[in-house]
Amino acid sequence: MSNDTLTIKFSTYPGVSGSKIINSSTYYVYVLDNNDGDAPEPDYEFVSVPGRTGDLTFWNGRYKNKQITYKCICDNNARTNVPSFFSALLAQPGQARLEDTLNTTYFKKGIYIGNTTPRFSDGGKRATFDITFNCQPQKWLLAGDTETNCTTGTYNFTNPSSFPSYPLFRMQKSSVSSTGTVTIKHLNASSDQFVLTDDYGHSTQYVYYDSETQDAYIPAFNRNVNSTVTKTGSSGRICFQGGNSTRVTVAGGMSNVYITPRYYIL
Repeated sequence: MSNDTLTIKFSTYPGVSGSKIINSSTYYVYVLDNNDGDAPEPDYEFVSVPGRTGDLTFWNGRYKNKQITYKCICDNNARTNVPSFFSALLAQPGQARLEDTLNTTYFKKGIYIGNTTPRFSDGGKRATFDITFNCQPQKWLLAGDTETNCTTGTYNFTNPSSFPSYPLFRMQKSSVSSTGTVTIKHLNASSDQFVLTDDYGHSTQYVYYDSETQDAYIPAFNRNVNSTVTKTGSSGRICFQGGNSTRVTVAGGMSNVYITPRYYIL
């Protein structure tokens, strides 16, 4: 009998309350296996040109979503617990964080899209079935999901992955009138790549800056502050380069800065 479990966490933006957590073991549901060992498919376009041997190839700069299927078993009162488990999943639409004990080094992000018909046995006490999620291609490393306190001075982040990560910044200014800055420099570069400036002049509440979506917001006020939190320097998104180190320097005007690097593999 498997003891592996699946934890499904439905949540909103970082810093916003309202998460709903579903643990499969609550419903006596356990995971036997999944297909997460498959690599995602790179997104290429192939165009055939009359009179030319071979296709034109276009790389769209991304990897496609993949469907992850968990093979499950329920070993207690399955005729009641399995429908209850399905109902719990259906009651929380949208993207969820998926953590299972088959692999404890990373988590996935996906949307529940359905299940197979349960196969009951032992008078309805037991059942086996599959559940499927449409998932982002990334495997988000738990090592990159921890906040680092970078309140003063200089800090180095070393990305263990081959892929660039797009960190989450949580910043608090020392006073309403101050201007806080965070400088980001890849250690193999000759100069600073990015300067993140927080000039929000109405509060010292924590400001979040998501470098993946390039959005700045204050969860406490449910307010977007892109107009007062600015990024200057290199074009593109702030990133920690894959396989390299990045130096982060916190200048005056900040009382607290926390960074979640968000490393991933494929």
